[in-house]
Amino acid sequence: MKKRTILVFICVFLVSACSSKTQVHLFATHLSERNIEQIHKALNKDLFELHVNQHPFPQKISNDTLIYTPSRKYHTRIDSILTSLETLGYEISSTTLLAQGNHSYSVNNFGLYLFPKNYVAKTPNYKIPLINEYGATDCHHATNLTLKADNSFVIEVDIWLKDKGEYLLKTYQGKWLKINEQIELKSPKWDQTLRFTRSTPEYNHNHGRSHVVSLVPNSKVNNSQQNLLNCTYTISLAL
Repeated sequence: MKKRTILVFICVFLVSACSSKTQVHLFATHLSERNIEQIHKALNKDLFELHVNQHPFPQKISNDTLIYTPSRKYHTRIDSILTSLETLGYEISSTTLLAQGNHSYSVNNFGLYLFPKNYVAKTPNYKIPLINEYGATDCHHATNLTLKADNSFVIEVDIWLKDKGEYLLKTYQGKWLKINEQIELKSPKWDQTLRFTRSTPEYNHNHGRSHVVSLVPNSKVNNSQQNLLNCTYTISLAL
């Protein structure tokens, strides 16, 4: 008698699960109110119940996507929702099982991620920290400048000694100061202060775009040793 009760319960549960409406969780961050209203009207009310939120998309989702967990008759419901969305111009190019990033769904729940027509993703605003290591682009020797958080700096110069077949490392240290977009390097061993103007251009090239920070010298130096360090120092980030 007990087994029969359990079997009846399972049958009732399965029938209920198959007959209940599928909960569609629409991520509408990029959609207008009109877009949402059109989607709501297009979906079969006997099969779907729409829930709208403004949560951010998983990072890997860049086109119209549906995430679901397989269940009985899920093929029919997916076909229905895809057909309804196609009439509005949405093309679900990605239907994903179970999860994407940290987004996952239980049986009879769909995650729906849609972009409006002609949607252009915003370019992230990347910033390169001022405190960093920079490489010289126009020095006679291989030269690196490091600006540190305690306002000290280190310049390292690798001088190639042809007769010995090896590099000689020379190091220069001191303090740096930022005034607006100007960087000043001072050392007690130097006669003059080295001054640089900081610029942050972006460049388009064959492989994409790059964000570049350049420290361009803007002062003439009479000291021959300092003049060797009065170079353009740069660091770049591919976007």
